[in-house]
Amino acid sequence: TWKHVFDYLEPDEVTPVDLTGVSARLQLRPDINAGFVELLTTVSGEIIITPLIGRIALRLPAARSGLLSGVLLYDLELTYSNGDVETIVAGTLTIVGDVTR
Repeated sequence: TWKHVFDYLEPDEVTPVDLTGVSARLQLRPDINAGFVELLTTVSGEIIITPLIGRIALRLPAARSGLLSGVLLYDLELTYSNGDVETIVAGTLTIVGDVTR
């Protein structure tokens, strides 16, 4: 199982962004032009938002993360209640199989 938590803060790096009414999605792709190989959303429950503290928790179960390998691109998009969409983080995720046996 892959898990990651983001605390989304205002530019002062102290005050949490109020995420009330926000939904989120994250896609993993092998390259920018490829179709996504994995999708996490608030609707499907892999992304949990705690609005008043600006916390975004991601969880990809082992049954799904175990099917992935290599270096994948991702970004995390927030959709606000007014329809605005914001990408708050993007990068690469390197998937390595279990090493400890």
